[in-house]
Amino acid sequence: IRDVLTGLFGGLDLPGFGQGLDTVIGPLSGGERRRIALAKLLIGEPELIVLDEPTNHLDVEGISWLASHLRARRSALVVVTHDRWFLDQVCTRMWDVQRGQVHEYEGGYSDYVFARAERERIAATEEAKRQNLMRKELAWLRRGAPARTSKPRFRIEAANALIADVPPPRDSAELMKFANSRLGKTVFDLEDVTI
Repeated sequence: IRDVLTGLFGGLDLPGFGQGLDTVIGPLSGGERRRIALAKLLIGEPELIVLDEPTNHLDVEGISWLASHLRARRSALVVVTHDRWFLDQVCTRMWDVQRGQVHEYEGGYSDYVFARAERERIAATEEAKRQNLMRKELAWLRRGAPARTSKPRFRIEAANALIADVPPPRDSAELMKFANSRLGKTVFDLEDVTI
């Protein structure tokens, strides 16, 4: 308790509060109330701590103290924050949600940045290989398959499967929102249209 009060408030007598421990919480600022809520959480002994933007109302010393305190605790921590330094200090595993998929990375924020770049590089290389193979197979199909052999049928099926295996658009939610929104006053209702 002493460590938490000293780390978050500067001492056991709560120097920032006029009446110390008898201060009424209601009229305090949002930042002061958040510090009190954080202190209440850390004084307890929870097995799991879930924090949402814990560094928003803390000064540099408070953030540094919180990071060292959380590293020393023997409880699990789930934290959502934009504070990259804080993530590097307290995280041992990161989860990144991209396009509806969760990717897990070991280490703090710096490790995550490097691992994510490597994952994206590998994905881009695999996609380039797929595109090259698809281009070759399409060229072969356009030239026409030789008759009376069983190879062309297998190769045609494989080419069709490769062409059908196109990844979904990068941001399907944004595309759906765009498709459902009206972009002007003129709306065309087409029937029996062919290309």
